[in-house]
Amino acid sequence: MASLTELNKILITSPEKATPEIAAQCMEYIMTGQASDAQIAAFLLSLRFNKLDLNSRYIAACGKVMRSKAVNVDTGDFADRIVDIVGTGGDGHDTFNVSTTAGLIAAAAGCIVTKHGNVAASSKSGSANILEKAGVMIRNIKPEMVKGMIERNNYCFLFAQTYHPAMRFVGPVRKQLVVSTIFNYLGPLNNPCHTKRMVVGVHSTYLGQIMAEALMYSGVERGMVVCGDEGLDEISPECDTHVWEIENGTITKKMISPEDFGLERHPLDSENMKGGDADENAKILKELFNNERKDALLDWVLMNASALCYIAGLGKDFKECMKITRAAVESGKAKTVLENLIKDTQA
Repeated sequence: MASLTELNKILITSPEKATPEIAAQCMEYIMTGQASDAQIAAFLLSLRFNKLDLNSRYIAACGKVMRSKAVNVDTGDFADRIVDIVGTGGDGHDTFNVSTTAGLIAAAAGCIVTKHGNVAASSKSGSANILEKAGVMIRNIKPEMVKGMIERNNYCFLFAQTYHPAMRFVGPVRKQLVVSTIFNYLGPLNNPCHTKRMVVGVHSTYLGQIMAEALMYSGVERGMVVCGDEGLDEISPECDTHVWEIENGTITKKMISPEDFGLERHPLDSENMKGGDADENAKILKELFNNERKDALLDWVLMNASALCYIAGLGKDFKECMKITRAAVESGKAKTVLENLIKDTQA
């Protein structure tokens, strides 16, 4: 294999000769601690400035290397049923933790969910932040615990820093760069359970087809990439939502609306739709699960949970899945999933 310096030179000076395989070789050096900070920065910026970080083949190739360095997780007979819901972030709306809450509800509705998440990067509250504030000891969840947790509770949280130790080689450089890089798009591809069914939110429509292709090339068999028309990395409660649906090796572009879920449209900027920091969002999460809030925010979360249930095959359409997810909250099952998660991680 050529040296990293030689590979970077191709990416920087002769990008027309670059291939996804060259990018993967660079990733191999980086993810095994064989690259200097300068070499890592050169690699990331060369991909960005040559727009190769927006090429689905390059994203998939780099994601494959990243997954190969992740901690292995045994999910036994659940492997083909596992689902996840995640957003790329960066939409600037700084909303409530919709995907994280939706994942818990989907588990209560019957999905097998392994939520892969991290602390906040650009928002006030990431998935790890809200769950910690809700009482979940996310750093106590070891790989050998995952199978038992999903057997008992249909749900497990996979803290990215636990399962991707090789990211320690990249983190300091990413923090110093003032631009997004290919790693902003790799997170959704790298659930340690090699998830084959997913709902992924992107902040801009130009990413939709790219991310859908990257997911498909990475082994996702059924999924949806979604982007609210207002530039939201969730299914929108107010506007139509762009969808790139993955099924049977093909990608179908379509639009969906709140009406498809049997809902009225709710303005995103209304007071009862707002989130806050991790403390505030954890409080809202518990209010939702205690049936203390039956408002527009609950509808919004249920929309996204229903999309995940649809992808998991729990219902024939979004309206049917809405009935399932609403019942999961009203019956107290969603609250039980959260309580069990807290107990499992404090043992």
